[in-house]
Amino acid sequence: MEIVGDVLCLELAPFDVKVVLVVTGAVKSKVHSHYEGWKMPRTSHYISAEEEFIKGAKGGDRAPRMENYEFAKGVVYKLLRNPGPKIWYGGAAFIIKFAVSWLPTS
Repeated sequence: MEIVGDVLCLELAPFDVKVVLVVTGAVKSKVHSHYEGWKMPRTSHYISAEEEFIKGAKGGDRAPRMENYEFAKGVVYKLLRNPGPKIWYGGAAFIIKFAVSWLPTS
């Protein structure tokens, strides 16, 4: 998505259209309620991690999740202050931003 955002910034700049990529941290939602009875295919290469995956998908990863209304208010607040091309916002987003910025990627 970051590359798409960068391209859109370049392509739409002549039309005075600003593009902002919102990098979302952990946000509370009902998406975690749709995993009851879900199983990985028995032939999956990741079958050994199935339990851990399902626990995380159900929101059991213990990530500090921000309330969705608080998240929406914060994103609008940042957007109205004319941010740069990227906003990091949501539960623990600063930790991910730090890791991406300072840790080696290859």
